[in-house]
Formats: sequence, structure tokens, C-alpha cells
Amino acid sequence: MLREEFHRPGGPRGYGDHADIDGEVENRIRELLTPEYPADGFLGEETGFHLLGEDPAPPPAIWVVDPNDGTSTFLKGFRGSAVSIALVVEGRPVVGVVHSWDGDGDEFCWAENTPFLRNGQPVQREWPTQADNDGLALLSHVADRKALMNSHCVAPMRYRTMPSIAMRMALVAAGDGDLTVSLGGPVAWDLAAGHALLRGAGGQVVNGQGHPIVYDARGNCNSDGRLFCGAPALLEWLRTRPWNQIPESPLDPGTPGLCWPRPALPGDRTCRPDHARLERAQGCLLGQLAGDALGSLVEFQSAERIRKHFPTGVRDLQDGGSWNLIAGQPTDDSEMALMLARTLVTHGEYKQAEVLRAYQYWRDSEPFDMGRTTRAGLEGRPNAESQANGSLMRVSPLGIFCASRPELAGELALADARLTHPHPVCGQAGALLVRAIAHAIQDGPGALELHASILAWASGKGQDPRLAHMLTLPENATAGEFSGPESG
Repeated sequence: MLREEFHRPGGPRGYGDHADIDGEVENRIRELLTPEYPADGFLGEETGFHLLGEDPAPPPAIWVVDPNDGTSTFLKGFRGSAVSIALVVEGRPVVGVVHSWDGDGDEFCWAENTPFLRNGQPVQREWPTQADNDGLALLSHVADRKALMNSHCVAPMRYRTMPSIAMRMALVAAGDGDLTVSLGGPVAWDLAAGHALLRGAGGQVVNGQGHPIVYDARGNCNSDGRLFCGAPALLEWLRTRPWNQIPESPLDPGTPGLCWPRPALPGDRTCRPDHARLERAQGCLLGQLAGDALGSLVEFQSAERIRKHFPTGVRDLQDGGSWNLIAGQPTDDSEMALMLARTLVTHGEYKQAEVLRAYQYWRDSEPFDMGRTTRAGLEGRPNAESQANGSLMRVSPLGIFCASRPELAGELALADARLTHPHPVCGQAGALLVRAIAHAIQDGPGALELHASILAWASGKGQDPRLAHMLTLPENATAGEFSGPESG
């Protein structure tokens, strides 16, 4: 029901923090529970407290339900909301189910005296006993709007974001994170199912005063507006971090800023249900970031040195590398790619002047590295002789943005290269890359088919013949075949 509503033509019905579908889902859940558990009570976000049967006696157990945890973000086009169902007995949750409806679905279940399951498979995790840079906290999606302050609050751990507190708690229970926080006034239906899952995984849940969360006879809990969950040994440390400073701290400055979901067409709130194409697009951008972060570990090193230090290949994100970066941190290439992606989303089209302004904002942010050719171009003195790869390394968002229009993607890549890398081969290489990305995302071809298409484009009239040559090198070509004297 939620998936269908999310992809409804015109967008999901509702406004603010209320979606019409929430009441429909909650009523359906209650209808299913009533004949099976007529003596129990029911506490739902949409309909409040009810007795499932006609017996007026105090119920022995309370079903606590949030039909769509993360409604406001659901209405804005965010993925990540979840159905949350818990059973509370004698003040504690003894059953919990959190179900994410997005894509292929992700379901977490636990009942007292049974294993904790994720998608039907038992899950066991170990909890950290100290906060270090291998730890991960899951925070609200708005945390990135004050990234520096939130980073400070969880340091030396790292964080990533997700809208639903129920889903964050479930992921922590499953081992996809170590801690999670809610500062937005969570109540029983937000947290009861996640609380159950954390109980099943050996985690703990406390309120802002450090008191364990408990529930009353009507299913309500002693949340005081703040919630700290996860590794038992770290909750007191987490609770006493300077969270009070976050509401008062200014938004992190930035242009063009973070991207909130937006419709494909003006005035159209429809989220297209093509999950496979979305996954390919996500894989492209995440692949850029992950590959860049892995590459930073060996940047500027010879093939021989890389083989010596990484005999099985560079496969694990870790701190260090040429620039002493944190695990997963991208280099200047992907920082510029993100500037391009955010500008495309902000304006809904490629505007060269706005893209240049975004690149110049990035330049002024004091990045730890910047290629010589890129710097010269952003300072208004582009080097027409340089064949460096800087424009190629940032251009992948154009392939995603123009997934259904590979020819347009190529034209925009040429325009983007002219900002900093005006040599024709730089623009042509970028155009080939984004055309390949657009074709791969739109149609999902196999590797051989995609290679044949790229080679045909590279062999076309007016293309630098070196591009087709590089595409016909054998699979066992040495690293020297691909190495150049400069980058950036």
C-alpha cells in the first residue's frame, strides 16, 4: 500500500506530517489484529488507543503501531520510511517488526525467546565497547544540514543519515550501525518496534535523562523528547555529547547546498517506480564516490608500489592514503562531481554559469587538493594544451541526469569540459563516458553490448583516434598503458 502510494501519479496524498495512506494502513493493520488478539489493546499514531475486542478489562498486551514512520519525508519524496509494529507486555516490548517497503523491501522481526531475523535470516552482532573511527552512528536525514556539528557530536565515530527512527533502530540492531539518536520528540509508536529489535540484538534504549524506556498500561512510554539507542557501553557517552548546541548552530553555509528530493517535471510530484533504473543510477554515483575513496589510498603511487602494499587489490575503505583522509572520504574529483550533481538538481537543467559558480565555490572552500589544470580554468586562464583528466573525473552526474538522452549528455559534457579543460580530447573523453553511463542506466545493457556502443561512438567522425585505441586495448594491458604525466 505504501509503495503504491509513493509512486501514485501526482505523488502521495497529504501535506506536512499527515498522509492519507497512513490512516488506511493503520486501519488495515488493526483489522488484521482484531480477530487474532481480541483481548489486547491497540495504540496507533493515527487513531489513538482502542480495545481490539469488547472486553472492557485492562488489556494484557498493547499493540503499538506507526503505519508509516517518516511520513513528512515520505510526502517530500524521500525513501526510507517504514511500518513499525510492536507488542508491549508489562512495560516492555516483546515483539517488534519494522518493514521498509522501498525497492525489494527490508524486514526486521523479533519476538521474545526467538532469534532476531532480517528478511527471514538470523542475525547476530557484536557491540563496540568504545567509540572509535570504525564506529557508525545513524542520524536523521536533516543532520547533513548541520554536518560539522553532527560530526563533532559523534566523533571519532562517523555518521550517515536516514529519515525513520524506527528504521535506524532496526539497522543498528542488525549491525548496519552502532548507535542512533532522535532529538525530535519521539513517542511510543515511533520507537517501540525498534526498541524490541534492539532488545533482541542485545542493545539498549534510554531517554534524554539516561533512564531505560518503559511503557505504561496504554502503551505510552517515558520518552522525554530525546532517544539514544544501540551499544550499551556507549549510550552514556552518546547521551552526554553536546546535542544541545545543534538547534542553535547555524546551517552549514553552502552553494548550491544539499539536494532534497524533487519531481522529474515541474508541478509533478510523481516518483517513478522504475526501481532497477534507480538502482543503476545510485550505483553509478555511489561507485564514483567509493572508487574515488579507494583510489585515494594509492593516489600518485606506481603500479609496483600499489601491488607491494595491496597484493590482493585495494578493496577496503580505510583511513590514510596520500592525503591522510578518513575512510570513505572522496577526493577533489568527486567533490566537484557532487557540486555538479547538486547544481543539476537545484536548477533542473545544465546551466553553465551556475555550474561554474558552484565549482568556484568549491575552490574557495579550501579543498585539500586541486589539479593544476582545474585551478587554472577556475581562475579564468584555462590551459588549452593540457590533456589532464580533471573534467572527465567529475562528469558522471551528467550521464545520470540525461539517462534517457545520451546525445544530450555528450553535448553537456563537452560544455562542462570547456570550463576548465578546453583541449578537444578532454571533452570527447567526457562525452564518451557520460553517453555510456546514460545508456547503461536507461537500458541496462550487458558489458559487451555497452562496450560495442562506446567503441562505435569513439570511432565516429571527428573523434580523437586515441580514444578508440584505448577502448581496444586487451584486458591484460599494463598499468603503463593508462598512465599519464599529469592529473587534474
